Amino acid sequence: MKQEELIQYYHDVGEPLLLRNSGIWKGFSSGSVTPTLEGFLRAYSLVSSRAFLVDAYHGLSMVPIADALVFFRVSVSDNFLERCAFCRFNHVHENHVHLESDFNVCPECGSLTECAHDRDGVLADLVNNNASENDSFYEMVSNIPIPPHSEVFNTYGDNLTNAQLLTRYGFTLDANENDNLTWTIDEVSQICKQLGELLRIINDDFTVNQLQEIFCQSQLIYNTPPGLFLGINGDGRVSDKLWILLGLLSSDRGTSAGPTALLRRLIDLQLLVESQTQFSDDSDSENNQSIPLGADPALLDMLLKMAYSIVSLCGARKRNGGVPASEYQNLGDVLDALPPAQSRTRTAVAVVMSERSILDSCEAAWIDVLTAVRRRVG
Repeated sequence: MKQEELIQYYHDVGEPLLLRNSGIWKGFSSGSVTPTLEGFLRAYSLVSSRAFLVDAYHGLSMVPIADALVFFRVSVSDNFLERCAFCRFNHVHENHVHLESDFNVCPECGSLTECAHDRDGVLADLVNNNASENDSFYEMVSNIPIPPHSEVFNTYGDNLTNAQLLTRYGFTLDANENDNLTWTIDEVSQICKQLGELLRIINDDFTVNQLQEIFCQSQLIYNTPPGLFLGINGDGRVSDKLWILLGLLSSDRGTSAGPTALLRRLIDLQLLVESQTQFSDDSDSENNQSIPLGADPALLDMLLKMAYSIVSLCGARKRNGGVPASEYQNLGDVLDALPPAQSRTRTAVAVVMSERSILDSCEAAWIDVLTAVRRRVG
């Protein structure tokens, strides 16, 4: 939820609700007895970064010491000394452990066994309920063997980017394979202005499967799992679905060729352009003029429009990445000026620097394509 939405939610819902039920929380308050926006935002931050879905009764809940459950014991001489140590379970993709709980409990009382709510019209006293407080637990289960004296890693999600980890949990990974940038259909349509039946074509397995093998030969495209993923990865490569969408948007709607055949011809032309731009020197005019004279003008126009759309998307993303004109700021200077004590802010700037680097890499590669095609088109 965006900060503006949170503030509006506090004024519309949170504050009136707290004031109506002040008798409940005032007894637990050690400070101010008046709800504040600052306190609400802090509480929201704590819950959103630490709560998880426990079961059908508790729902999204904060579980005590769920991220700090490491104990060790040591013995000293003849006396046994028990010592406990707590550490936060850090996040990695190849995690050692994960949390488990029985989700399918009674949504009315939380019972894991039979309860009065399981039968209509039966009094609670007539139900043999053996439930106890022992049902109220969760388990931390190991996925792989854990070597002695090693740090134990948990996971907060399989596909979280550094930006998501930072905003949700307050940290980032040095190397995160999930670092990618995505666009929504609305954001793409603002650049391209038309969608039509393109979503159906993008989600057509036949079209995607026909193209994915040849996509592997491109340095500018990467294949993604099933699903509509419109974005670029950490290497600045465009996702296959975004490429297909932009290719179709760039085509002449009156063409007689089917979409798969047309896109196949387009990627063939793009691979030819890539081979001539990837390792060429700008001063080498012979290499830069080597797109065949017989290249289909319609395909050249499609590739030109596609490259322009990708460059435009990257530029728009950088412009929307902060305050107006922040895309021109030297973030390295901004980072150097921040004191070490502002670790969270420094990490946020580092994430923006990483995202900008990805966008710059993608933008530069497609500007090379634009330049090569423009030379040929004249």
